[in-house]
Amino acid sequence: MSRGNSSAHFSPDRGSTMNLCRNLGAGLWAGGLTSNRSWFVSIRALRVGALALGVLLATWTLGLGPIAAASRAGRCEALFDPARASSPQNAAELWRVVPGSYFMALRSNPRHYWALARQDAQKFLSAENLREGAVTGDPHILNFGDSRVAGERRFMLVDLDDGGRAPLSLDFGRLALMSSVGSSRVARADLIEAYVDGLRGEKWDKPDVLREALDIGRGEDRRRNERYLDRIAPLAADGRRQLDRSGDRFVPPELVSREVSELLTELRPRLEAELPPGRTLDTAIRIKDSGGSMGQPRFWFLRERRAAGRWTGEFQVFEFKTMGEPATSAWGPQASIQSRMRQMIRYYRHELSDDNFKLVRIGGRAFWMRERVRDGLDFKDELGLTRDEIEEKRAMQIYIANWLGRQHRDVAPSWAERMDRRADRERFKREIEAWIQHVTRVTHEIWQEQSHRPAQTSP
Repeated sequence: MSRGNSSAHFSPDRGSTMNLCRNLGAGLWAGGLTSNRSWFVSIRALRVGALALGVLLATWTLGLGPIAAASRAGRCEALFDPARASSPQNAAELWRVVPGSYFMALRSNPRHYWALARQDAQKFLSAENLREGAVTGDPHILNFGDSRVAGERRFMLVDLDDGGRAPLSLDFGRLALMSSVGSSRVARADLIEAYVDGLRGEKWDKPDVLREALDIGRGEDRRRNERYLDRIAPLAADGRRQLDRSGDRFVPPELVSREVSELLTELRPRLEAELPPGRTLDTAIRIKDSGGSMGQPRFWFLRERRAAGRWTGEFQVFEFKTMGEPATSAWGPQASIQSRMRQMIRYYRHELSDDNFKLVRIGGRAFWMRERVRDGLDFKDELGLTRDEIEEKRAMQIYIANWLGRQHRDVAPSWAERMDRRADRERFKREIEAWIQHVTRVTHEIWQEQSHRPAQTSP
C-alpha cells in the first residue's frame, strides 16, 4: 500500500562526573564564546565557567582529585569506556543546558531521553511494547539524509554514534518528540500512523523534496561539491586552498586548548593513514556547542588527491568525529562500538559503506571518518524557514516515521507483526502517545526552568 504525502548518597559516579566535566567546558563554549558569532569570552561564559571551576575544586577535597584533574585536562570522555557502561543514573543528572530553543535543548539531550525512558517508560508502555533491538538512538530529521555510498544515492541514517540496543518503540518516541516541536512541528497522530504503517510493511510515497534529492546525477553532484568546497575551503590570495576560519565553523587556533592541539598532533599520522592517497593541505578543529555530540572535538582534513603518481588538483574534505559514549548507554550497557556500528549499517544504511565512510580506532579512541560533501537534502535549523521549507520539512518528518517503522520491522519482525491485530495496534498508539506526552511535559518544564523563561503551555 502506498500512501501520499501528508502535511499534516555522594560518589564519583559517571553522571555526576560527566556533568562536572561538561559544565566546565560548556561554561566556556556554550556559555558565550559564540555570542554575536564572535569567539570572545563573554561575561556569562566566565561566570558559568568560574562556577563550574569552583565545584571542580571542591570535589578535589572530597576524593575526586584524579577525576577533577582529568576534566581540567580536557579528557573527561576518555575516563569512561562506552563498552563498559555502568548502571544509568537519575535522568535529571544528565540534562545539559544549551542556549536557544526547546528543539535545540531536546537535540542536545538524547542521553537524558534514554535515562528518562529507563526511569519511567514502563509506567506507560506494556512489556510487549518495550521489545528491544538495534535502534538509531537519536532519530531526528537532521540525522537522516541522502548519501552516495559505494556509488549509490540512497536515503539513510547519517549519524550513527548514538545507536545501540534499546526498545524500538522508544526509538520512535524520540523521533516523534523531536518532530512534534518547533516551527515545522507535525501532529503526533500523523507520526504515529506513519510509523505503525511502516511496522506493518506499508511503504509511504517519498515526498517531492526527497525524490528530487535522490535524482541528482553524478554531474550535478560534482558541481554541488565544488561549490561546497569553495565555501568551506576557498582559494587564498596566494592561490592555495585553506579551510575557512572566518566564521564559527572551526575553533580559532588561538582558542584551541593545548590538550586538544597536542592530541591532533599525536593522532595526525594515524588518521592520515586512513585517508585516500593524497596530501594534507590544512587541518582544523570543530567543537559544537549544541547537539548530541556537543563538546567533542572533530578533526577536519583538507586533502589534494593523488592518482597515477601525480597531484590531480582535485580536493576533498574529511572529518574524524570523536565517538563518545552512546546516548543509549543511559538505557543500559551497550555492546562494543564495532558491533554497534555493524548493526547500524545493516539496518539503517542498507549495508552500504565504503573507504570514505568508516569507523577508525586508535588505541582507546574511536572516530567516525566521513568525507564532507553536499547532500541533496539540506534542512536548516528552526530559524529562517520559508513556508515552503516548513511544509517540505513536515512531509519529510512524516516519511522518516514511516521509514523508521519499516526498518524496525526488519529488526524485530515478530513484534511488528502484532500491529496487524487491531487491538494490539490501538493499544500501542495509546501507550506511545501517553509516553510522548510525558516526555514533552518533563523536558519542557526543565527547559523553562533552566532557561529562566516564563511558564508556557507545553507544545
